Amino acid sequence: MRLKLTIEMAQFNKSAYVQLFESWLHQQLSRLAARYLLATAVDLIAGQTGAYRVWSGASAASFLHLANEIHSTIPISKGNATGIAYGKRFSDGGIEIDKGVGRFFYSTDLPHLVYNEYHNANTDPDRALFSQLKNPGPYGFQKAGTRAVEHAIDGMDPLPSPLLVQSIKVKTVT
Repeated sequence: MRLKLTIEMAQFNKSAYVQLFESWLHQQLSRLAARYLLATAVDLIAGQTGAYRVWSGASAASFLHLANEIHSTIPISKGNATGIAYGKRFSDGGIEIDKGVGRFFYSTDLPHLVYNEYHNANTDPDRALFSQLKNPGPYGFQKAGTRAVEHAIDGMDPLPSPLLVQSIKVKTVT
């Protein structure tokens, strides 16, 4: 009795792997973005007094684009529709993936939030902005967010295996 087996070279399905990789990438970026939001909008700024508090409008709403992208929330008082619209108008955020390259981003031009990132408006006021804040800056949320993301990168899931999208063709068995 004899067995003869002919096998062709393994076939790699590149388009299937790109889909698998981009799905993995979106999941990882969503996790990193969640860590960023926790370290900035929730823990650092909203919780500066040591007690968790709910933001009342524009500053918190500036983080909503990113939060919505990852199906998360930012604590905002529901009674401030004007502040929420103002914060969203002066900000952007989300996740972008194109040809295997991905990023999450947050940006704002909200004048008082940008000023308070670097200054204490109570001791160094900008005349165009309000002062006497309960939680004055400098916030330093960009540094806190960067540290949180750098720390979270170590916990990322491993890359998906290319073996998941390979196939081996058996030509003949006799």
